[in-house]
Amino acid sequence: ILYAGMFIAAPYIALFYKDTTLTPVIRVISLTIVISGVKGIQQAYVSKNMLFKRFFFSTIGGTIFSAVLGIAMAYMGFGVLVAQQLSNTAIDTLILWLTVKWRPKKMFSFERLKGLFSFGWKLLVSSLLDTAYNNLRNLIIGKLYSSS
Repeated sequence: ILYAGMFIAAPYIALFYKDTTLTPVIRVISLTIVISGVKGIQQAYVSKNMLFKRFFFSTIGGTIFSAVLGIAMAYMGFGVLVAQQLSNTAIDTLILWLTVKWRPKKMFSFERLKGLFSFGWKLLVSSLLDTAYNNLRNLIIGKLYSSS
């Protein structure tokens, strides 16, 4: 749902910044929302069971791969390095899913949702307010100044 919202909002965000080249960039970089959602499941399991070594290796693997990819793309003259960010998240997720054998079950419980939601919505609102506040400066700078 969040990715679909970003996909639809991409032209409007590009219009806000008066830069039509942002539309495909936003649509592709927003794929990290979906990938991070999948990764979050494994990260929660790793944290809960204190398997931090696996978390370390997934992070270092993604970072090294994306660094090499980013340097190679910059050397070849690519402009915006969307593939670097996307590959970092994807490799992190792939390594976690290959090394952690736990998988979620295809079950859904409204009772558990109710219990988790009553606590989680407050954290979500707090986190969204914090993110908005911390990134407001970037939004204003991006709007007032050109990319050059």
